[in-house]
Amino acid sequence: MRRTRWSRTMVRTRWSRTMRRTRRWTMRRRRRKSKTMRRRGRTLRRTRRGRTRWSRTMRRSKIRRTRRRTVRRTMWSRTMRRTRRRTIRRTIRRTIRRTRRRTVRMTMWSRTMRRTIRRTIRRTIRRTRRSRTRRIGQR
Repeated sequence: MRRTRWSRTMVRTRWSRTMRRTRRWTMRRRRRKSKTMRRRGRTLRRTRRGRTRWSRTMRRSKIRRTRRRTVRRTMWSRTMRRTRRRTIRRTIRRTIRRTRRRTVRMTMWSRTMRRTIRRTIRRTIRRTRRSRTRRIGQR
């Protein structure tokens, strides 16, 4: 029997007896899962017709996973706190490295500084809103 190169269509073909007998059968490459399958993470049950179906445990785990993203800010879990601390430290280090050239410490934001920045942002937002309403009125 000729050695066959494997293509995607090949997986779907019906296997002849000779094909079944050869070792090639065991060497079949695993097909890439579809986008939805990958998104769902775990392997899904396939029905006889080849449609994918959620198993009950799968559905539960998926719900749990999606809920994880919407953690209430007040309810920080311990792991979350740890990761948060790590990321904060990392960003601080990065800013220090960047700002050492300018010799400005970005890590020690004073309270007044924060307040002034907030105020300026608010002011600009208000200004843009007012200008918009005026323009609409002129029309």
